[in-house]
Amino acid sequence: MKMRKDPSLKRNTNPTKMERYSNSGQMRKPIRDKEVYQTKQWRTLRKEVMTRWTACVWCGQGGAEICDHIIPVQADPSKKWDIRNLQPMHRHCHQEKTNTIDAPSSQPLNYRHDLAHTADRRPQAMKDWAEDMYQHSIYGAMDRAEDDEPVTFC
Repeated sequence: MKMRKDPSLKRNTNPTKMERYSNSGQMRKPIRDKEVYQTKQWRTLRKEVMTRWTACVWCGQGGAEICDHIIPVQADPSKKWDIRNLQPMHRHCHQEKTNTIDAPSSQPLNYRHDLAHTADRRPQAMKDWAEDMYQHSIYGAMDRAEDDEPVTFC
């Protein structure tokens, strides 16, 4: 005779990864690559940066292949669509940056905030261009709207 399990017993009583991240104030839910890098919005932003700036900001050579988030999405998800947080890089330069600044010891949430200033190697012209692009985007418009005082009617 085959024994059946009691249906009232749960198979796994440990909280799921999603529950651990959502119930804890300390941990954040990890951002999956497809939530950012496989979207039309990302392809548009990437194309904008990579067509305007072709040189790698890390080594200065032409032919950059990667559009890097200066502050990684895992470290600050609010900057994932911010054009001011993007810079072109070669694959090997990007790997060097990732290993030294973004994720030491392969821990995506161990971002070295003390080294954030070294991660941004964009020339001033690129920073100015990105700021101008941001101000003329929907995100810049939303920031300006938040800064304005509310209108009151008499």
